Amino acid sequence: MKKIFSIVLLVAALILISGAVSAATPQNPLTTKSPLTDKGAPAQTVAKPNAAQQACIDKAQEKRAAATKTATDALNSVTKDAVTARQNAIKAATDTLNAVTAKALTVRQNAMKAATDALNAATKDALTTRQNALTAAQKIKDEKARTAAMKAANDAYNNDASVQKAKVPYTAAIKAASDAYNNSASVKQAKIPYTDAIKAASDAYNDNAAVKQAKIPYTAAIKAANDKFQTDSKACMNNSTGFFSKIGNSVSGFFSRIFNFFTGKK
Repeated sequence: MKKIFSIVLLVAALILISGAVSAATPQNPLTTKSPLTDKGAPAQTVAKPNAAQQACIDKAQEKRAAATKTATDALNSVTKDAVTARQNAIKAATDTLNAVTAKALTVRQNAMKAATDALNAATKDALTTRQNALTAAQKIKDEKARTAAMKAANDAYNNDASVQKAKVPYTAAIKAASDAYNNSASVKQAKIPYTDAIKAASDAYNDNAAVKQAKIPYTAAIKAANDKFQTDSKACMNNSTGFFSKIGNSVSGFFSRIFNFFTGKK
């Protein structure tokens, strides 16, 4: 009987040591696989970071953002002339389009303004009520209550019968104005060279030798920043595991193994 008891104690000690070693081994909750699912595919366990882990990840994110900005600034500095040339070409194309379609633009803008004026006139009382409610809401100090009050004011306006009724002809008028502009012969004709000019400006930028050369280190720097962020994030999840959490896992594993030992489970 003493021998059996000694064997049990020895096994328990070995299991406890095994559990402690296992708990002391860093695990990454972001990538650790859980048991197979019903369909046989490994399920991924995604742990929510605690406060310390999140702070660590936030710092890693800041570093990535800084590295990305540095790479972007370097790219923009080298390709400044090409960027300016592209912007000038796009502006010239847009100015030409607007000049050719000025009459159609004016017609569209006037139609939209008339529709908006009609909507505001039909919903004047509801607009005044909403404005008063929003003004009162802005004076609320509690952020949650203030947000709720502002939402209630907007909801009341949108659900007002006069507003809903007025929005029907307003929406139709806005659509009609846009359709009339897009279907105008002068607009259709002007959009052909405009589209070609925009494409040419983009192609000229992308085919520029300085741009091509500058994009090589830029792309590498962006990839490096993203890779570093992934590595740092995993390290945050590993290194921020609390000591007591490890002890808890060890004790839990110990009693689980003891139970399985005596019940014959593996």
